[in-house]
Formats: sequence, C-alpha cells, structure tokens
Amino acid sequence: MKIWFAASIVRNSRGGVNRSMRTLARALHDAGHITKVIYNDGHGILSWYPLFAFRLFLMILFMHRSRPDWVLARSTDGLFCALGTRLLKLKTKVAIYNHGWEEFVYDLEKRLPGFLLNPATTWKAHILRFPMLRLTLKYVSLCVSGTIHETRWLREKYSGYAGKFLYLPNGVNSTKKEWWSREKEVPPYFLFVGGTTWKKNPSYAVSLLSRILAREPAARLFCIGCEPHILCNAECENVGYAITCIPSVPMNEMALWYKKCPWYLLTSRYEGGHSLALLEALSSGAVAFVSPIPSNREIITHEKNGYLISCVNRGEDADFILRTMHHRETVQQVRSRAIATARRNRWERQAHRLERCLWTKR
Repeated sequence: MKIWFAASIVRNSRGGVNRSMRTLARALHDAGHITKVIYNDGHGILSWYPLFAFRLFLMILFMHRSRPDWVLARSTDGLFCALGTRLLKLKTKVAIYNHGWEEFVYDLEKRLPGFLLNPATTWKAHILRFPMLRLTLKYVSLCVSGTIHETRWLREKYSGYAGKFLYLPNGVNSTKKEWWSREKEVPPYFLFVGGTTWKKNPSYAVSLLSRILAREPAARLFCIGCEPHILCNAECENVGYAITCIPSVPMNEMALWYKKCPWYLLTSRYEGGHSLALLEALSSGAVAFVSPIPSNREIITHEKNGYLISCVNRGEDADFILRTMHHRETVQQVRSRAIATARRNRWERQAHRLERCLWTKR
C-alpha cells in the first residue's frame, strides 16, 4: 500500500505527533509499504490549518497515477480529503490519526477550576474546530485513537460511527539499553517531560521535589519541555537550585536524559494517548511515579511496573516516593517489569496492528 501521514506541523517539530507519525511511517516502510510524511511548510496565512487541509486534498486530486491508498491525517487536517474523495469517488481512503480528541478535552476542562486552565479551549474551537472535527469524522473511513478510555468515550458519543474507531497506542523503539536494571548506585534524580500547561501539570512535580529535598538533599529535578517559570508559587521559589529546565531536546538526544535520571515523574491531568516519554522511560528501566488518569492506568499497574500517586496530596505522595526509593529489591523487580511492559509496546507491533486494519478497511 501507499500510505501518507499528514499533519499541520512544521517539519522539525519535536512534539509527540511528529515522533509517532515518523516512527509509524518508518515501521510500515520496513514492512514493505510506500510511506510519506507531509508537513505544513507554508508561511504566514498559508500555514493556517484549513488551508493546509485544502492543499493536501489538491495534492491527491492531481496525482492521477500515484494517489495514496490511505491518508492518515491529524484531526481536521484530513477534512477536505475526506469530503473530496467521497464526492469524486476516489479510491484513496482517509483516516483521522488523533490521539487527543478536542471535545473530550473540553469535557474534562469543564470539571476543573478556571484558574488551572492554561491554555483553555477558546470560542474559536466551538465555532470552527469542533464542527470541522465532527464533519471530518462523518466522512473518513477510520478514526485512530490512542487510549482505550478515549476510544470507548468516542464509541458512546458517536455510536453511529462505532465501526470506524481503532485503538492504536503509541509505542517505543526496541532497545537493549536497560540502564537502570544494571546500576548499583542510583542517584535521586527525577525526570519530568512536558510543557508548562494545565494538562501536564509541572507545578505539582516541583512541589513534590520541594518536599523530597527536606529529607533527600541530593535530589534533583530535570524538566524537559518546560520554561523556568514553572516555579510559579512562593512555596517552590527556594528550590530553584535543584531544578534544571530544558525547553527543548532533539528526539535523538532524549535517551541521554533517561540514562541520567532513574526516577520518572508524570503528574499529568490529561494525556492524549499513551505518553511517549513514559514508555521510553520504562524501556530504560526507570521507575515511574504517575498520576492515576486513565491513560496512565492503561500502562502502569501499581507496584508491578510502576507506581500510581494521587497528584492531590503532596505530602503523602512525597513520603511514598521516598519510602519506595529505599526498597531496593522491590524497586529492582519493578524495573524489570517496566522493561517488559515497554517491550510489549514496540512500534513494530503497533505498526502491524495498523497495517492489518488498513488492509481490512481498504
């Protein structure tokens, strides 16, 4: 098959969308398919996502002899492809590749106090984004979602399209570098990966560090993807010396940080799909302390391959983390099972799952 992945993002984007698209495309290519990743290289008004979606359809329309069999487009980026291919009865089929459904996020926002929401869903989403998203879903042949919980939510909300939904989680590259399963000396270094948003909740990770430092002065927190202003309250201002913020890291350099930090913090209030960073941390043998949101529970079984923390009570969570860190034999068993979990989520396996579905729906 000829398969295109498309998203209205820049070519050098370091976010999860680019990483998952490129890795799936590479795995499908290795399986014998012809793959291509299409980015939004427009400038100014041409970079506006509806115009990118329209240009994507024009590319298909004028490629008479080499049209793709499938276009997997993020969110509404496939709207005009879905409408055009149906209207003109082209053989190309279109899928939404969307690991975070915007309407689902908005439902979650309504349950949270307003001061936490940064950024929050705007009126533009209600007027433009949501209607476009529903229209895209109506005309595509497949909708890929990244978590079981969100897939079930979509099937219930859009029961008329129940046969279109596919659960396809993120994966992790195969590796034999199980750093922390072999090391005897494990420093109290914690890693946090995510932006400074209400979804990722980095301020809670900082608050945990402030309590951990009281009993573990050597503790350090490394925040990838965060700006220094995560030190957003008076309680945490005095621990800045123990925090290192790295706004951006190239994809091929993330392994260095998993090697540096044997403990991983994921305090998110929401994850659009299974966290890539969590899976990569597990594959290195890091011990993860994660919030009990559904997407994390689909990966982490408490005290088996990681630990669930409340992300509500900072004192209790910090005490639990400190106690856990000193149970070396138990932690070593958790590390081994974490590595096994990551291996079950290899990108090759996820690509094979997608391949079977595309053949079936073709």
